[in-house]
Amino acid sequence: MSDTDLRDLALDRDAVLWRNSGDLRTSVLAFRTLVFQVAYPMVGAGVGEHSVYKTDPWGRLYRSLDSLMTQIYGSQRAVAEGQRLREVHKQIKGVDAQGRRYSALNPEAFYWVHATVLEGALVFQERFDRPLSADELDRIYDEWRRVGLMLGLREQDLPTDIDGFWRRWDEIKAKLENNPVVQDVLHNGPKRPFWLPLTQRWFDALNRPAIKLQRDITTWTLDDDLREQFGLPALTPAEVRRLRRVAWVTRLLGRVLPDPIRFPLPIYIARRRAMARTPRHLHAA
Repeated sequence: MSDTDLRDLALDRDAVLWRNSGDLRTSVLAFRTLVFQVAYPMVGAGVGEHSVYKTDPWGRLYRSLDSLMTQIYGSQRAVAEGQRLREVHKQIKGVDAQGRRYSALNPEAFYWVHATVLEGALVFQERFDRPLSADELDRIYDEWRRVGLMLGLREQDLPTDIDGFWRRWDEIKAKLENNPVVQDVLHNGPKRPFWLPLTQRWFDALNRPAIKLQRDITTWTLDDDLREQFGLPALTPAEVRRLRRVAWVTRLLGRVLPDPIRFPLPIYIARRRAMARTPRHLHAA
Protein backbone atom coordinates (compact mmCIF):
# COMPACT_ATOMS: atom_id res chain seq x y z
CA MET A 1 0.00 0.00 0.00
CA SER A 2 1.49 3.36 -1.07
CA ASP A 3 1.85 6.45 1.13
CA THR A 4 -0.83 8.13 -0.98
CA ASP A 5 -3.23 5.27 -0.29
CA LEU A 6 -2.48 5.51 3.42
CA ARG A 7 -3.26 9.22 3.47
CA ASP A 8 -6.53 8.51 1.70
CA LEU A 9 -7.48 5.98 4.37
CA ALA A 10 -6.47 8.07 7.40
CA LEU A 11 -9.29 8.91 9.83
CA ASP A 12 -10.35 12.45 10.64
CA ARG A 13 -9.56 14.19 13.92
CA ASP A 14 -13.24 14.09 14.85
CA ALA A 15 -13.82 10.51 13.69
CA VAL A 16 -17.00 8.98 15.08
CA LEU A 17 -15.09 5.71 15.54
CA TRP A 18 -12.70 7.50 17.88
CA ARG A 19 -15.45 8.88 20.09
CA ASN A 20 -15.63 5.93 22.48
CA SER A 21 -12.97 3.48 21.26
CA GLY A 22 -11.01 2.50 24.37
CA ASP A 23 -13.49 4.18 26.73
CA LEU A 24 -13.68 2.09 29.90
CA ARG A 25 -17.47 2.13 29.66
CA THR A 26 -17.36 -0.03 26.52
CA SER A 27 -16.15 -2.94 28.66
CA VAL A 28 -19.82 -3.64 29.41
CA LEU A 29 -19.93 -5.35 25.99
CA ALA A 30 -16.52 -7.05 26.11
CA PHE A 31 -17.84 -10.57 26.72
CA ARG A 32 -20.63 -10.11 24.19
CA THR A 33 -18.21 -9.22 21.39
CA LEU A 34 -16.02 -12.19 22.25
CA VAL A 35 -19.06 -14.49 22.24
CA PHE A 36 -19.99 -13.31 18.75
CA GLN A 37 -16.44 -13.90 17.54
CA VAL A 38 -15.98 -17.42 18.93
CA ALA A 39 -19.49 -18.48 17.85
CA TYR A 40 -18.24 -18.33 14.27
CA PRO A 41 -17.08 -21.95 13.76
CA MET A 42 -13.59 -21.24 12.42
CA VAL A 43 -12.87 -18.64 15.08
CA GLY A 44 -14.19 -20.85 17.87
CA ALA A 45 -12.09 -23.78 16.70
CA GLY A 46 -8.97 -21.65 16.40
CA VAL A 47 -9.43 -20.07 19.83
CA GLY A 48 -10.25 -23.39 21.46
CA GLU A 49 -7.21 -25.21 20.06
CA HIS A 50 -4.58 -22.48 19.75
CA SER A 51 -5.36 -19.56 22.04
CA VAL A 52 -3.86 -18.99 25.48
CA TYR A 53 -7.11 -17.42 26.69
CA LYS A 54 -7.32 -20.06 29.45
CA THR A 55 -3.68 -20.20 30.52
CA ASP A 56 -2.86 -16.49 30.12
CA PRO A 57 -6.21 -14.64 29.96
CA TRP A 58 -4.92 -11.28 31.20
CA GLY A 59 -1.93 -11.26 28.90
CA ARG A 60 -4.16 -12.14 25.97
CA LEU A 61 -6.62 -9.42 26.95
CA TYR A 62 -3.85 -6.82 27.10
CA ARG A 63 -2.43 -7.88 23.73
CA SER A 64 -5.89 -7.88 22.13
CA LEU A 65 -6.70 -4.39 23.44
CA ASP A 66 -3.29 -3.09 22.38
CA SER A 67 -3.81 -4.49 18.90
CA LEU A 68 -7.33 -3.06 18.64
CA MET A 69 -6.21 0.41 19.73
CA THR A 70 -3.34 0.27 17.21
CA GLN A 71 -5.85 -0.62 14.52
CA ILE A 72 -8.14 2.28 15.42
CA TYR A 73 -5.68 5.01 16.46
CA GLY A 74 -2.49 3.85 14.75
CA SER A 75 -3.02 5.34 11.26
CA GLN A 76 -0.06 4.03 9.23
CA ARG A 77 0.86 1.68 12.08
CA ALA A 78 -2.47 -0.06 11.49
CA VAL A 79 -1.03 -1.41 8.22
CA ALA A 80 1.94 -2.93 10.07
CA GLU A 81 -0.43 -4.29 12.72
CA GLY A 82 -2.53 -5.97 10.03
CA GLN A 83 0.62 -7.58 8.61
CA ARG A 84 1.68 -8.70 12.10
CA LEU A 85 -1.73 -10.22 12.80
CA ARG A 86 -1.67 -12.14 9.54
CA GLU A 87 1.80 -13.47 10.29
CA VAL A 88 0.83 -14.52 13.82
CA HIS A 89 -2.32 -16.24 12.59
CA LYS A 90 -0.69 -18.18 9.75
CA GLN A 91 -0.19 -21.21 11.97
CA ILE A 92 -3.72 -21.17 13.39
CA LYS A 93 -5.33 -23.81 11.24
CA GLY A 94 -6.48 -27.39 11.56
CA VAL A 95 -9.57 -29.57 11.65
CA ASP A 96 -12.36 -28.96 14.16
CA ALA A 97 -14.32 -31.52 16.17
CA GLN A 98 -16.82 -31.92 13.30
CA GLY A 99 -14.04 -32.68 10.82
CA ARG A 100 -14.20 -29.26 9.13
CA ARG A 101 -10.99 -27.53 8.13
CA TYR A 102 -10.42 -24.08 9.56
CA SER A 103 -7.91 -21.27 9.15
CA ALA A 104 -7.61 -17.98 11.02
CA LEU A 105 -6.80 -16.32 7.69
CA ASN A 106 -9.98 -17.46 6.01
CA PRO A 107 -11.31 -14.21 4.45
CA GLU A 108 -14.77 -14.55 5.99
CA ALA A 109 -13.39 -15.39 9.44
CA PHE A 110 -10.97 -12.44 9.28
CA TYR A 111 -13.81 -10.17 8.16
CA TRP A 112 -16.18 -11.42 10.88
CA VAL A 113 -13.81 -10.52 13.71
CA HIS A 114 -13.49 -7.00 12.28
CA ALA A 115 -17.28 -6.78 11.80
CA THR A 116 -17.96 -7.57 15.46
CA VAL A 117 -15.97 -4.46 16.43
CA LEU A 118 -18.32 -2.18 14.49
CA GLU A 119 -21.48 -4.00 15.56
CA GLY A 120 -20.38 -3.78 19.19
CA ALA A 121 -19.68 -0.05 18.83
CA LEU A 122 -23.16 0.50 17.39
CA VAL A 123 -24.84 -1.53 20.14
CA PHE A 124 -22.92 0.46 22.75
CA GLN A 125 -24.08 3.73 21.18
CA GLU A 126 -27.68 2.53 21.02
CA ARG A 127 -27.98 1.02 24.50
CA PHE A 128 -25.32 2.66 26.66
CA ASP A 129 -24.48 6.08 25.18
CA ARG A 130 -26.62 7.83 22.60
CA PRO A 131 -27.87 6.61 19.20
CA LEU A 132 -25.98 7.92 16.19
CA SER A 133 -27.59 10.21 13.65
CA ALA A 134 -27.91 9.00 10.05
CA ASP A 135 -24.88 11.11 9.09
CA GLU A 136 -22.82 9.74 11.99
CA LEU A 137 -23.83 6.19 11.08
CA ASP A 138 -22.60 6.67 7.51
CA ARG A 139 -19.37 8.21 8.80
CA ILE A 140 -18.60 5.51 11.35
CA TYR A 141 -19.17 2.85 8.71
CA ASP A 142 -16.82 4.60 6.28
CA GLU A 143 -14.22 4.88 9.06
CA TRP A 144 -14.53 1.22 10.01
CA ARG A 145 -14.19 0.25 6.37
CA ARG A 146 -11.02 2.30 5.97
CA VAL A 147 -9.50 0.69 9.06
CA GLY A 148 -10.33 -2.69 7.53
CA LEU A 149 -8.48 -1.79 4.34
CA MET A 150 -5.46 -0.65 6.35
CA LEU A 151 -5.51 -4.00 8.13
CA GLY A 152 -5.41 -5.82 4.84
CA LEU A 153 -9.02 -6.86 4.37
CA ARG A 154 -9.91 -7.19 0.72
CA GLU A 155 -11.96 -4.47 -0.98
CA GLN A 156 -14.45 -7.06 -2.23
CA ASP A 157 -15.05 -8.38 1.29
CA LEU A 158 -16.10 -5.00 2.69
CA PRO A 159 -19.67 -3.92 1.79
CA THR A 160 -19.84 -0.44 0.31
CA ASP A 161 -22.40 0.96 2.78
CA ILE A 162 -24.01 0.31 6.14
CA ASP A 163 -27.06 -1.39 4.60
CA GLY A 164 -24.74 -3.83 2.85
CA PHE A 165 -22.94 -4.36 6.15
CA TRP A 166 -26.15 -5.43 7.88
CA ARG A 167 -27.06 -7.77 5.03
CA ARG A 168 -23.62 -9.38 5.26
CA TRP A 169 -23.91 -9.46 9.07
CA ASP A 170 -27.16 -11.42 8.88
CA GLU A 171 -25.67 -13.86 6.34
CA ILE A 172 -22.72 -14.69 8.57
CA LYS A 173 -24.75 -14.60 11.80
CA ALA A 174 -26.84 -17.45 10.39
CA LYS A 175 -23.67 -19.58 10.46
CA LEU A 176 -22.96 -19.03 14.16
CA GLU A 177 -22.93 -22.08 16.40
CA ASN A 178 -23.04 -22.85 20.07
CA ASN A 179 -19.74 -24.49 20.98
CA PRO A 180 -17.63 -25.22 24.09
CA VAL A 181 -15.70 -21.95 23.77
CA VAL A 182 -18.94 -19.92 23.68
CA GLN A 183 -20.11 -21.66 26.84
CA ASP A 184 -16.73 -21.20 28.50
CA VAL A 185 -16.80 -17.47 27.82
CA LEU A 186 -20.38 -17.16 29.06
CA HIS A 187 -20.04 -19.13 32.28
CA ASN A 188 -16.42 -19.46 33.40
CA GLY A 189 -14.31 -16.67 34.76
CA PRO A 190 -10.62 -16.13 34.01
CA LYS A 191 -7.75 -17.26 36.18
CA ARG A 192 -6.67 -14.97 38.99
CA PRO A 193 -4.01 -12.46 37.86
CA PHE A 194 -0.65 -13.49 39.32
CA TRP A 195 -0.20 -10.05 40.88
CA LEU A 196 -3.50 -10.10 42.81
CA PRO A 197 -3.02 -11.14 46.47
CA LEU A 198 -6.09 -13.40 46.57
CA THR A 199 -6.62 -17.11 46.30
CA GLN A 200 -8.38 -18.38 43.16
CA ARG A 201 -11.38 -19.27 45.33
CA TRP A 202 -11.75 -15.71 46.64
CA PHE A 203 -11.14 -14.27 43.19
CA ASP A 204 -13.86 -16.47 41.70
CA ALA A 205 -16.30 -15.43 44.44
CA LEU A 206 -15.64 -11.73 43.82
CA ASN A 207 -15.67 -12.17 40.05
CA ARG A 208 -18.90 -14.16 39.87
CA PRO A 209 -21.24 -11.11 39.97
CA ALA A 210 -19.24 -9.47 37.16
CA ILE A 211 -19.57 -12.59 35.01
CA LYS A 212 -23.30 -12.69 35.74
CA LEU A 213 -23.64 -9.04 34.72
CA GLN A 214 -21.72 -9.62 31.48
CA ARG A 215 -23.88 -12.65 30.71
CA ASP A 216 -27.07 -10.68 31.41
CA ILE A 217 -25.92 -7.82 29.19
CA THR A 218 -25.17 -10.34 26.44
CA THR A 219 -28.64 -11.85 26.86
CA TRP A 220 -30.27 -8.40 26.86
CA THR A 221 -28.62 -7.40 23.59
CA LEU A 222 -29.09 -10.64 21.65
CA ASP A 223 -32.07 -11.50 19.53
CA ASP A 224 -34.20 -14.34 20.88
CA ASP A 225 -33.00 -16.89 18.33
CA LEU A 226 -29.34 -16.48 19.28
CA ARG A 227 -30.17 -16.29 22.97
CA GLU A 228 -31.91 -19.64 22.77
CA GLN A 229 -29.18 -21.09 20.56
CA PHE A 230 -26.58 -20.21 23.22
CA GLY A 231 -28.75 -21.72 25.96
CA LEU A 232 -29.38 -18.42 27.76
CA PRO A 233 -32.67 -18.11 29.66
CA ALA A 234 -34.86 -15.06 29.13
CA LEU A 235 -34.26 -12.26 31.61
CA THR A 236 -36.73 -11.57 34.38
CA PRO A 237 -38.39 -8.13 34.58
CA ALA A 238 -36.20 -7.33 37.61
CA GLU A 239 -33.05 -8.20 35.67
CA VAL A 240 -34.13 -5.99 32.77
CA ARG A 241 -34.78 -3.08 35.15
CA ARG A 242 -31.30 -3.56 36.62
CA LEU A 243 -29.70 -3.49 33.16
CA ARG A 244 -31.60 -0.32 32.27
CA ARG A 245 -30.17 1.28 35.41
CA VAL A 246 -26.68 0.15 34.36
CA ALA A 247 -27.25 1.71 30.93
CA TRP A 248 -28.46 4.97 32.53
CA VAL A 249 -25.39 5.16 34.77
CA THR A 250 -23.13 4.41 31.78
CA ARG A 251 -24.69 7.27 29.79
CA LEU A 252 -24.36 9.60 32.76
CA LEU A 253 -20.68 8.76 33.25
CA GLY A 254 -20.08 9.55 29.60
CA ARG A 255 -21.36 13.08 30.20
CA VAL A 256 -19.65 13.84 33.50
CA LEU A 257 -16.29 12.05 33.39
CA PRO A 258 -13.37 13.79 31.65
CA ASP A 259 -11.40 11.92 29.01
CA PRO A 260 -8.35 11.24 31.22
CA ILE A 261 -10.63 9.18 33.48
CA ARG A 262 -12.82 7.55 30.85
CA PHE A 263 -9.80 6.36 28.85
CA PRO A 264 -6.87 4.37 30.34
CA LEU A 265 -3.67 6.40 30.16
CA PRO A 266 -2.02 4.54 27.20
CA ILE A 267 -5.21 4.81 25.16
CA TYR A 268 -5.74 8.44 26.17
CA ILE A 269 -2.22 9.29 24.95
CA ALA A 270 -2.66 7.34 21.70
CA ARG A 271 -5.99 9.08 21.13
CA ARG A 272 -4.54 12.56 21.69
CA ARG A 273 -1.61 11.84 19.39
CA ALA A 274 -3.93 10.52 16.68
CA MET A 275 -6.10 13.62 16.88
CA ALA A 276 -3.08 15.92 16.87
CA ARG A 277 -1.65 14.49 13.65
CA THR A 278 -4.85 14.55 11.59
CA PRO A 279 -6.94 17.42 10.20
CA ARG A 280 -10.69 17.70 10.48
CA HIS A 281 -13.26 16.47 7.96
CA LEU A 282 -10.93 14.77 5.52
CA HIS A 283 -13.83 12.60 4.50
CA ALA A 284 -16.84 14.74 5.30
CA ALA A 285 -20.11 13.26 4.15
